[in-house]
Amino acid sequence: MKKFYQDILGFSQNTDGTLSLENEDCNFAIRLRYAHGELKEERDSIFEFSISENFPSYCAQLKGRGVEFDFVIKTKGNYIGCILDPSGNPIEFTCNDLTDENGIDISDWNAYSVRD
Repeated sequence: MKKFYQDILGFSQNTDGTLSLENEDCNFAIRLRYAHGELKEERDSIFEFSISENFPSYCAQLKGRGVEFDFVIKTKGNYIGCILDPSGNPIEFTCNDLTDENGIDISDWNAYSVRD
């Protein structure tokens, strides 16, 4: 689990057991609720975060690191993505900017859908 959150998502371990993510877009810490155990049928996200831009590029980077996507939804005003940590805990993230400066197209992914 630590490898996923630290090496893949970029969080750092704090002395109090929390994980922090600090960059120009955000600064927050989390404490994992489910680190081990069975995946429950009710799958509320353990946390949610947002990114400011380049959602498709960010998704492609995560996928390149082996992250499993539950879904990626494009609406008229934003993107919504859901990834799964190694224990199957869902993590949702959003972006209100529909452009991608790098021209990345993720519309052919199985997890991708468009909603009005």
